[in-house]
Amino acid sequence: MDLTNSSKQKTLNIKKNKPDRDLKFVCISDTHSKTDDLILPEGDVLIHSGDFSNYGGKDCLQKFKEFFDKQKFQYKIIVAGNHDWTLSNLERERNEKTWKRYLKGGIPSIEEAKSFLKDFIYLEDSGTDICGLKIWGSPMSIWFAGLKDWGFTVKEEDICKYWDLIPENTDILITHSPPGGILDTEKEDPNFGWGSPNLLKQIEERIDPSIHVFGHVHDPNGFKFDDVKNIAYVNAAICDNNYDPINKFKVFTITKEGNITFELD
Repeated sequence: MDLTNSSKQKTLNIKKNKPDRDLKFVCISDTHSKTDDLILPEGDVLIHSGDFSNYGGKDCLQKFKEFFDKQKFQYKIIVAGNHDWTLSNLERERNEKTWKRYLKGGIPSIEEAKSFLKDFIYLEDSGTDICGLKIWGSPMSIWFAGLKDWGFTVKEEDICKYWDLIPENTDILITHSPPGGILDTEKEDPNFGWGSPNLLKQIEERIDPSIHVFGHVHDPNGFKFDDVKNIAYVNAAICDNNYDPINKFKVFTITKEGNITFELD
């Protein structure tokens, strides 16, 4: 697996479905309500791959809605993350007890939390079609001891039922979790990976997308390219490990001819 590239741009070919027009994608993740100074370029499709809030409170949800509303994109796609736990029905009673004191204005129900996202494309183990491209999104990530009081987390041995839902005709996969071993380690502990090994296995052996966008782990913001399997991995986390929003957003363009050009840092 060749996962290195040093040029200013990287070009791949889409493997399955070509869009009916050129599309510019801008990818962000893990903004954690730190969007006051975040200025994005214009494009066609905006992707946020989770942790747009801190604790899923109404104030965070409203702030995110206002931020996303003003972005000039025709399509705005959102996948939740573990911090956006008020959108999740997993361990909700326990999470309410843990985070109640942090939530201004009370704890929103799942329905109320989702209402803040109704004007966007919210994907929760579901898919969408944009100009012929098949896109799938999942908020799931692995349960670890330090993540026990968060949303959309299960143990690795139980997570395959969510990855099994991803269709094989997926062109762009958006998950909050990284795949195991790819852009999933923090600087202070490079030997511990937060990603899902089962997700990587399914990507390589069954799903075979052209692009996988994710976040969750903040430090390794960047691209990795598998030139053998023709897959681009994109960690779009905006906040670094200190929760400062200093990482760069990730941009790529897909032409109607099926060429994908990634703008490298």
